[in-house]
Amino acid sequence: MKILLELSYEGTGYNGWQSQASSGHSTVQEALEDALEQVTGQRIRTLASGRTDAGVHALCQPVQFITDRTIPPERYKPALNSYLPDDIRILRSRQVSDDFHAIASVCTKTYLYRILRAEDPDVFRRKRIWHLPYALSMDSMRQAASLMEGTHDFRAFCSSRTDVKMFIRTVKEVSVGCCGDETHIRVTGNGFLHNMVRIMVGTITEIGQGRMTLSTLQSALATGDRTQAGPTAPAAGLYLESVLYDPVLLQVNQAQTGCAGSSGRGDEKQKPRQLY
Repeated sequence: MKILLELSYEGTGYNGWQSQASSGHSTVQEALEDALEQVTGQRIRTLASGRTDAGVHALCQPVQFITDRTIPPERYKPALNSYLPDDIRILRSRQVSDDFHAIASVCTKTYLYRILRAEDPDVFRRKRIWHLPYALSMDSMRQAASLMEGTHDFRAFCSSRTDVKMFIRTVKEVSVGCCGDETHIRVTGNGFLHNMVRIMVGTITEIGQGRMTLSTLQSALATGDRTQAGPTAPAAGLYLESVLYDPVLLQVNQAQTGCAGSSGRGDEKQKPRQLY
């Protein structure tokens, strides 16, 4: 049985999602797998829709695992939450198609970045937001955001520690908006390089402060020169907000459940579904 969990977590106390053998650092994956072992009596390996770095948060992180236990899928939510620390919560648990894959089945991901526009930092939000006490031009930031949309070589917006060979990614939308005393930047794409969103945010804010020009941004996209892009924004302001999947893969067919009519699939073409 393949189970899909939807997790929310505050990443402040964790060295990211990915387990790190013998590192001595706590990760979200290790905490989840420890809880799964308590519930099932088995050491079960989990697979998330993607990694999050140290200090990065998730509003909804899809995670799959396979088990032969007969626990009803919906019962994993309360069972796991009783063993997980308070900064990790299961929002939902359910069975999905055997063809579902937490990474390969992703249609798009959306990241949210939160910036506090205030003279003084907020003690209660300091680990969940980037305090930037400078005037920001929303018009300039939106122009910068629009230049990043589309299919580009994003090697200038990637950490030097990456081992990927292909830097072309498609960014479907970059939006810049206000929410009270916060500026929110949302980035939706089909996949992201290491630190890509944080470097995009750092670049947008440099342009918003007048410390970098739009032509320099265009040059960074054209040349792949990391020195022409902005700094890497702090991890604390970044959230994995949502993930889109093909809804057909989120359904369980009759052969898997043995229940007639359980899939509800029919022949109608369905749009990707967003997990919140």
